[in-house]
Amino acid sequence: MFNHKQTDIVVLGAGPVGLTAAHALANKKMDYVLLDREQRTNTHSYALALHPETLELLDALGLADQVLEKSLHLPRIRIYEDDHEKAVLDYSMLPLKYPFLTVISQGELEHILVDNLPKQPLWTHRVRFIENDKHALNVSVDRLVEGMTGYAVAHIEMQIDKILDYEANYLIGADGHQSVARHIAGIDFPEVSPSADYAVFEFKTDAEMPNEMRIIINDQKTHVFWPLPDGHCRWSFQVNP
Repeated sequence: MFNHKQTDIVVLGAGPVGLTAAHALANKKMDYVLLDREQRTNTHSYALALHPETLELLDALGLADQVLEKSLHLPRIRIYEDDHEKAVLDYSMLPLKYPFLTVISQGELEHILVDNLPKQPLWTHRVRFIENDKHALNVSVDRLVEGMTGYAVAHIEMQIDKILDYEANYLIGADGHQSVARHIAGIDFPEVSPSADYAVFEFKTDAEMPNEMRIIINDQKTHVFWPLPDGHCRWSFQVNP
């Protein structure tokens, strides 16, 4: 059957976590398939900082040098209450190979991970359902294509081109906050605290910026400043819902 495929491991989600997992599997010569419902890597920067231990992991995968070349390295986090400095987290004091925060956009990081992956992700592949029998996992996947729809006003949306059935021994769920794998497996995701709303501004400036991340606590709200590579910076302001 052309639509029935076999693999050892299915990885769901081609974000930074799924792509890193795929690199680790490829390094061990393991058979896997990496699926993502999107058409490509992220064009927006959501996550933007890597901790020292993450750099060590990327170093073991042979990717650290490329990440460091495209990133900004912050030795400190400084915490303020209103205008008063309250604490400093100094990464440069840690006895590590990479004693700093590595600031790189999620999109840039994903490009590096994809470009160096020997077996490319299957984009526009959306999981329909996952079944676990005694011998294997059965993963049903919709392969999506762009199609024209609408009668009065035509528009393009993703449509199902083919349904593929994968038989696998293991599944790695790296498919985000609303994880399909987690829901199907019945794994709870308890809320630690209520969600907070932030207004996020990212822009380029010719001002001289401090080479550190800053957290400002003001009127029971938390605001965050990040310097970014190439003269950019990001402000995140906590706002009322």
